[in-house]
Amino acid sequence: MQINVTVDGLDGVDLHTVIGEQVTQYDEDGVAIQGDQLTLGDLVAQKLADKIYSGLDYEHRHQLAKTAAAERVKLIRERLEPQVEEALNGAIRKTNNYGEPTGQTTTMRELVIAEITQVIGAKGDRYSSNQKSLLDTVVNGQVAAALQGELKKAFDAEREKVVAAVRAQAAELVAQAVKQGLGQR
Repeated sequence: MQINVTVDGLDGVDLHTVIGEQVTQYDEDGVAIQGDQLTLGDLVAQKLADKIYSGLDYEHRHQLAKTAAAERVKLIRERLEPQVEEALNGAIRKTNNYGEPTGQTTTMRELVIAEITQVIGAKGDRYSSNQKSLLDTVVNGQVAAALQGELKKAFDAEREKVVAAVRAQAAELVAQAVKQGLGQR
């Protein structure tokens, strides 16, 4: 179904016509500092969304918002994935601080791998008391956490054994004391 509405004097007005500005960011005093252009299509879409959205209960609105967000992420991923793949695998040439080409061509993927390798293996600077690399720090932290968890389990198990043994011994001592106390009468 298509509806055509004709109004004299509005030639050239369509859904892409800019009709104002929509504020998207405020400063700390609440003053608008940044805005996006508001088109007629944006306004129509907002009014339609308000009309549809107002008839829904919280659960349906929440589900609709989650579905829309997931669809948005999917569309963005579909459109950006080829561009990111091309950027990672495409040949680039290193440059100096002035933008002049230096060295051989390489790929962004190789540069990223080199940077990650450097960061992971880099030791602390001379001002830091920690002279371990990031990799060493992460591995040591994970090992310490795992060891602490295992030791806690072992200590808890041994504590239960000791508590059970003490209770058994205490029950036996109380029973002997009661027998001796009854035997003396």
